Amino acid sequence: MTAKPVKHREEHILIVTDGKGHREIHLENNTYSIGRGAQCSIMLQSQFVSRHHATLIKREEEEGNYYRIIDGDSEGKTSFNGLLINGKIVRFHDLKHADKVSFGPQVE
Repeated sequence: MTAKPVKHREEHILIVTDGKGHREIHLENNTYSIGRGAQCSIMLQSQFVSRHHATLIKREEEEGNYYRIIDGDSEGKTSFNGLLINGKIVRFHDLKHADKVSFGPQVE
């Protein structure tokens, strides 16, 4: 009898701090829109956040899955305040454990 390999289930969590306080969002979908607009799948409470500030896209690789964050929407329109990852302005970034994403003052 041969044992079947156990498939490791990856869990991705986005921890958000904004005007609503501190919350954890378990990421499971392939894409998320992030911003203050009511149509966004992850809404942020801050006047400094664009209506559609960023987009999360799930990437599947042999080594494992991860999310790429892109400044702005899927149409290429960037946010007003930009996207900071670990203190650096970026257009996009492949997220890793403990990356700090800043959408504006007091919104992480």
